[in-house]
Amino acid sequence: MEHQACTPIKPKRFKLLYEDATSEALFLGLHQNIPVAGLISSEGGGVLTGKAFNDLSKQNALWSGDAITVDRVSAESYEVRGRLTVSLMVQESSFFSYMEKNGEKSRGSGLWARFLVCSPESTQGTRFITEGAAPWDCCDRFSERVGEILKSSVEFLADSKKPKLVVRFSQAAIHRWVSIFNGVEAQIRPEGRYFGMGDHASKLADNIARVAAIFHFFEKKDGEIAVETLEAAIEVCFWYSDEFLRMFSSQPQEEADAQKLDAWLQVKRESCERSVPKTSVLKFGPKPVRDVKRLDPAIEVLIARGKVLLFKSKNVTYIDIFPEYSMSNMNTRSVLSPLKTSI
Repeated sequence: MEHQACTPIKPKRFKLLYEDATSEALFLGLHQNIPVAGLISSEGGGVLTGKAFNDLSKQNALWSGDAITVDRVSAESYEVRGRLTVSLMVQESSFFSYMEKNGEKSRGSGLWARFLVCSPESTQGTRFITEGAAPWDCCDRFSERVGEILKSSVEFLADSKKPKLVVRFSQAAIHRWVSIFNGVEAQIRPEGRYFGMGDHASKLADNIARVAAIFHFFEKKDGEIAVETLEAAIEVCFWYSDEFLRMFSSQPQEEADAQKLDAWLQVKRESCERSVPKTSVLKFGPKPVRDVKRLDPAIEVLIARGKVLLFKSKNVTYIDIFPEYSMSNMNTRSVLSPLKTSI
């Protein structure tokens, strides 16, 4: 008995980052090591299709700051009170594939409403190098501050129950935040900006408060969160809100088809293909646009956005996926007879 009492305690690991991990491994890491973690990946398609998101209810609870209980058959159950950050970069084609299979479940659980999501336009074709060195002092200061925060997190190894810093809004910031909350809530009504997007709207004010707290802490500001800091968070979060509405709101069929077609063509662009026969799209493209009645409107949308052009060669219609290197839209369109040509 005395010998068993002297059994050494397994040391905690300073493990912050997870990528290819199951939700069980993630929760166990938060329990056994430090109660802070980041699920971060620059190839997030593997994370979405893997097992990291197979327990959405518990991950949503962590987002809310609630404790979660993990029950196990072959070992002792445990409780987790942790902080989880998720940052994923996903190819558009992988994201749409995930949403087709799991979109209803992930939206219904409120997963995406808790995220700040965006789908920025590609800058390919405009990423030119200019002479002169860009200043890096801002990046250096940012990295230095991140290093300070990481060092302070080491204290959790000695005491995982260390009290967390609490920051509060100033009175002016409280009034401003309440007005934002009420304004967003009112827009959930029919014909409002967030009608049909209640999941996102219900979490928007919370996300604004969180981002304001992050800005306040990262910038080493003293005292309460000022209204100026809150305004910066409002501006950032409403930009992401616009992106959420653009990505998840109901779209005309041709718009949705155009997005899927462009994601498929992007793979071709990255393979350095110059053009794609229209027949290839009808045979091998995304399923919705294998019907010419849906493919033609989708191509029209992409032409209007400057993403593609059509041209003919030896009675074969091709989709030019690098239109910026072609002749002007007007001249190119004039050689199409007619524009909507199928083969």
